Order: sequence, then structure tokens, then C-alpha cells
Amino acid sequence: LCATSSDESAVQSALGLCLLKMDEPAQALPFLQRASELEPLVAVHAWNIATAAQSAEQSAIYYIKSNE
Repeated sequence: LCATSSDESAVQSALGLCLLKMDEPAQALPFLQRASELEPLVAVHAWNIATAAQSAEQSAIYYIKSNE
């Protein structure tokens, strides 16, 4: 899948959101985190990570990432 190696934040975000919509939040997190790394000033990426982390019961991940 070329989307997994893309350095486009929109591609990473879309893939993560698709996985989140498919109720796969743990699998969505790496893609959403990559989107945030590519565009750190875009707040919606942080929101998406928080949503996925909470759904995956991994909210500590979001807390750690948001404080780096």
C-alpha cells in the first residue's frame, strides 16, 4: 500500500480516519501520529489522535505525545 509510505499528511490522516471509522483505533494511531508529525501546527491532527487513543483505551499515548 503506497499510503503507508506517503509523506503527505492528508494521506496519512485519511488512512487513519478510515481505520478509526472501521473501529480499528489502535491501527489508526500510527497514521494519525504521522500526519501530526508532518503538520504539527494543524490542531485537528491532535484531536484525531486523542479520539483514536481514547477509543483504543490508550489515552496516555496522547498525553505523552502532546507534551513532547
